[in-house]
Amino acid sequence: MPQITALEKQRKNSARINVYLDNRFAFGLTQDLVNQFGLAIGLELSEKRIADLKEKAKLETFLTKVYHYLSYRPRSEREVDNYLDQKGVKEPMRVKIVDYLKERNFLNDEEFAKWWLEQRNRFRPRSRFALKIELVQKGISEEIISRVLSGIDEQRLVKELIARKQFGMEGSDLGKSREKLIGYLKRRGFSWQVIKAGLEEFDF
Repeated sequence: MPQITALEKQRKNSARINVYLDNRFAFGLTQDLVNQFGLAIGLELSEKRIADLKEKAKLETFLTKVYHYLSYRPRSEREVDNYLDQKGVKEPMRVKIVDYLKERNFLNDEEFAKWWLEQRNRFRPRSRFALKIELVQKGISEEIISRVLSGIDEQRLVKELIARKQFGMEGSDLGKSREKLIGYLKRRGFSWQVIKAGLEEFDF
């Protein structure tokens, strides 16, 4: 059986160890995994164990990339799967990585959907319909979408948007201002019925 002939720290990342079998580089692992599997110079490894360790090495490499991807903002399961697909990761490994992240709560579609909704409401309010389209595109299930969107008060959102826009329209032609405001609200997916009620409250 192949024998471990060297365990060397990687130059660019001292937390990772290069494993050499019969004087040839075989794979790299974190120091934690080297310790966990009891790897040491002189230890002989079966072909099955080598294959398992190489699979662990791949998983670690891809997880490192995903953790970096997740560091920018929360992601949905589909976003992570698409990211790994673009990196050339095969489906069985993608499933394994997504499951691994879900088990450790690094991925949670319901929490992601709540975060997405909160960000939209704070910075770029949209209608339930527009938000649903966005969440569907992110791969969020209908069940989760229904739950997170159930508390949205579109009338309140429209009123807030009209009040916010009103300040910038003072002294402008009322007809043109009204037209611009309607277009602005429609682009955010609000229905005419909701828009009309908001305009009437502000005498537009």
